[in-house]
Amino acid sequence: MKLAVESYIPVKRLGLEKGLHAIAQSGFDAVDFTFYFELEALVEADNYLQTAYAAKAILDQLGLRCIQAHAPFSLRYGEPFDTSQPHFRNIVRAMEASAVLGAQIIVVHAPGSPEGALSPEALQTYLRLYRALERYCREFSICVGVENLGNALSTPALLNQLLEQLDESCFAACLDVGHAHMVGIPPQDFIRQLLPGRLRALHIHDNDGTDDQHQLPFLGTVDWNAVMCALRQTNYPGDFTMEAWRFLNSLPDSLQPDALCFEARVAAHLAALTKCFEKEAPRECMTL
Repeated sequence: MKLAVESYIPVKRLGLEKGLHAIAQSGFDAVDFTFYFELEALVEADNYLQTAYAAKAILDQLGLRCIQAHAPFSLRYGEPFDTSQPHFRNIVRAMEASAVLGAQIIVVHAPGSPEGALSPEALQTYLRLYRALERYCREFSICVGVENLGNALSTPALLNQLLEQLDESCFAACLDVGHAHMVGIPPQDFIRQLLPGRLRALHIHDNDGTDDQHQLPFLGTVDWNAVMCALRQTNYPGDFTMEAWRFLNSLPDSLQPDALCFEARVAAHLAALTKCFEKEAPRECMTL
């Protein structure tokens, strides 16, 4: 199990090669490769596989693993789940690129439903989406992570209702700690109430309980001791991925390497509160 950070802000701010190099030098073991917001352009272009192989070569040179990825979330409710539709096509391309990078799981958001809750119609729509992706899970040997969001999938019961109808060899739960906290569900309770064995990915960030702030842990009001205890008690088998992108984005480019180093130390501190991770401290930071 690895300590990872998403690539979004380092790659956006520093470029692909320099961004991945900053992550490798920070003390993180691995990267969560992101294809959303501006970085959706990586799979919009027809040379997306060439870009993926180039990124894989950089990762290999740096000794950095890609263990997780995040698909674009531009797909809108009601759009067809077919590769002739650009937003769906970009999700499939991100799955293929992520497999090239070595990721074992890619998070794919369910688009927000008009009802704002998991109505029978929304449930069937989400099932059609993920079942349309199942063939690509098998083709690319990658698992899709279904994330708890601040809409129709905001509770463990709703997420379980969807997951129990999806093949567990292709679909898993990704717990976003900040999203759970934002909607008033203690993340530790969310962890314990998920279907046994389905939680295989994490998004770690903090907020004040009112907004999706994607801040560094301990800068919000999440009870991190309780969250780590729940992960330990449920024998969480996945990796530990930091998603505090707004913390990084608030700092100038020149501070990105040092900020990543500090974020790696925070991640290691959290992981040390459990006994289910491989190590309790990051590699020596090269930027301080």
